[in-house]
Amino acid sequence: LAMNEYQTIEVFFGDRIIFLTDQTEDFYAHFKNRKQLSELVKKFENSEYDKLYICHENLNELFTNFKSLFIHKKAAGGLVINSMRKILFIKNRGIWQLPKGHVEENETISDAAIREVMEETGISAPTIIKELPQTFHTFLKNGKMHLKQTFWFKMLYKGHEQLVPQTKENITDAAWLDKNDIAKIYDNIYPNLLKIIDLA
Repeated sequence: LAMNEYQTIEVFFGDRIIFLTDQTEDFYAHFKNRKQLSELVKKFENSEYDKLYICHENLNELFTNFKSLFIHKKAAGGLVINSMRKILFIKNRGIWQLPKGHVEENETISDAAIREVMEETGISAPTIIKELPQTFHTFLKNGKMHLKQTFWFKMLYKGHEQLVPQTKENITDAAWLDKNDIAKIYDNIYPNLLKIIDLA
């Protein structure tokens, strides 16, 4: 797991967050067992609270149990930067985001990230510079809750190809955006991506 210095995993439920952490505080919910964890998550989902802290001394054990409450999906994507220091964005279902997609069976995560960037934007041969922190978010599909774990890579693109959004995946636009452009659409970007974008 890619975790920050405080050993915390942030899981986004829209713009609300559950923090899984190995730091114990009296006002945190302490993980006891899977049933209790399931009840905590359901209560949070049905509440209006912005955040919930759940702690356990073994973060991997906590995350394994948390993950088991959902249909777990892995995705990979790129924070792609060009020679003008602009970032590559796509617009999917009206929301601006970074290109990413499902990791196929027998595909490495880094290969999946490059493939998805190329498929969704039409560019070729972006180069991975380094691995970035992972993001986690939940979504409802076919009446079941899913947990998507996305692996991110910082990439460099030196070409000048025309961007071609992958319309069959509901992508209506692809664009290179600078800091001023991003500021204008800041409220129309998924909250879990903002920390990744800051790493550009």
